[in-house]
Amino acid sequence: MRQNKKLFFIISVLLLLIAAVVLVKAEVFFKRNLSEKPHVLGFLNQYLSPTPEPTSTPVPFSISLINGPKEIFEDETATFTWAVNGLPATIKTTSVYFGPKSIPDLLVTGISPDNTEYSDYVKEFIDGQYKIPLTFVGNAANFLPGFYFYRSYANINGRHFWSEEKTFTVKRVLENEIKVVDFPEKVRLHENAAFTWEISGPKNKTSYTVIAGGKESKGGRLASAIDIQATPYKVLVSEFIHIENDVPLRFIGNTAFSQAGIFYFRALAVINNKNIWSDEYSLTVE
Repeated sequence: MRQNKKLFFIISVLLLLIAAVVLVKAEVFFKRNLSEKPHVLGFLNQYLSPTPEPTSTPVPFSISLINGPKEIFEDETATFTWAVNGLPATIKTTSVYFGPKSIPDLLVTGISPDNTEYSDYVKEFIDGQYKIPLTFVGNAANFLPGFYFYRSYANINGRHFWSEEKTFTVKRVLENEIKVVDFPEKVRLHENAAFTWEISGPKNKTSYTVIAGGKESKGGRLASAIDIQATPYKVLVSEFIHIENDVPLRFIGNTAFSQAGIFYFRALAVINNKNIWSDEYSLTVE
C-alpha cells in the first residue's frame, strides 16, 4: 500500500515536470514565430487590444457662391446669393466684392478686401452680427456698362475667406435716338421746305415728334428733361403731333418760312415722357 502511494507521487511529479517543459517550449516557439511574422501579431492584437473610440474631424470654414447675375442692364439690380459654411460661429462682416479687374490668384485666407482691386461691394451685411452657417442674399445697383469679376467674402475669427471668382456683364440700356437725315441747306421765302428725320432704337411708341427751330441757337446736347418751352425754338413741322406712331420709323414733314435769315433747328420726339433731341442743324432762308 505504501509502495503504491510512493509510485503515485513519483508519477505526479514527473507529469508536472513534463507539463512545465511543454509550456516553456511553447512560449519560446510562439515568441520566435510571431517576431518573424509581425502581421500575425497584428492580427492577434486586433482582437486582443481594445478598439479606440472614433473622434470627429472639425468641419473647416468655407464660403461659396450659390447664385449671381450673368447679364444685366445698367439700370437693373444685381442679386447675389452666397453661403458661409462650417462650425457654429458669429461673424461681423460678409459681402460680395466686384470690379472690372480679375484677381484669379486670390488665396483662400489671408487677404483683406482692402488689399484687392475689387472696386465695389454689396452693402447689406458689411457690419452686423450673423450666426453661421448661413445663406445670404444681397443686392447691388448703379453699374456702369462693362465686364465684372466678383467673389463672395467673409471674415471669420479674424481670417479672410473668399469664394471662387465668377463674372457677369452689364449692358448699356438701349434708348431711342433721333436724327435729321435730310433737309435743304438753302430755301426761298414762302417756298416749301421738306425735312426727313428718323427715330431709331428699341420698339416703342410716340404721339409727338416735330422739327423745332428758330433764329437763336441752343448748342450742345439737350437732356431729356428739357422740353421745347425751355429752348428758343418753336415748332416748325407739326404733322405728327397727336398721332401715335410705332418706332423705329422715318418721318417726312414740310414747312415754309416767312422770314429770311439763318435758322437753327432740331428734331424732337417725346417717348415715355422723355424729350429726345437730335443734334442742332442750320439752314439759310433767302
